[in-house]
Amino acid sequence: GLYALREEENVGEKVLLLDGGMRTLNCAVVNGEEVEFCKSFYDEVSVSVLLSYFRQLLEEKYHEIPTTRGLIERIFEKGELNSGFTKVDVQEEKEKAIELFTERFLELVEREFSSLHHDFEQIVLVGGISYYVRKELLEKLGNIPVLVPEKDAEFMNAKGMHLIEGGTVLDLGYGWAKFFGKGTKEDENERVSEEVLEIELV
Repeated sequence: GLYALREEENVGEKVLLLDGGMRTLNCAVVNGEEVEFCKSFYDEVSVSVLLSYFRQLLEEKYHEIPTTRGLIERIFEKGELNSGFTKVDVQEEKEKAIELFTERFLELVEREFSSLHHDFEQIVLVGGISYYVRKELLEKLGNIPVLVPEKDAEFMNAKGMHLIEGGTVLDLGYGWAKFFGKGTKEDENERVSEEVLEIELV
């Protein structure tokens, strides 16, 4: 992911890389191409935790809430809930969930990385979680610059593998599978749910 990002952005030589997805946050201090430190967090600050905050907020206001993560994620992305024959705007609950999640995210990053023996000159955030953790809030941690890609953040790992190895790349995650390949005119990427991917592979 960092390899792909360095092709597109001005990335420092020594960075704290945070790669967050549906169930995990993978972290590494990378100096050039050498990984000096790495640590993973499972279900502490992931998209699934964000969705659980969102679901709790919905349950406080509405009686019938879907139980599956996929449906909750769809409501979250749309900011809209179907309640019977009525569509309800849940943008307020979505923003509140993001706020609660970001506080938790910042607490973990500060706790785990403020006293590392490995220094870094930049914080880089990639993966699906980068859609929801706001750069300005990360910048409140101190004066180390923060880089969050403006687009395709969750495709960075697949794009990097494509640049290194070529061909079509499949990045399997806990909630979404991303694939990246060379199109006829430009690079193309797409993400599908694991359920859809399984059907297509069969």
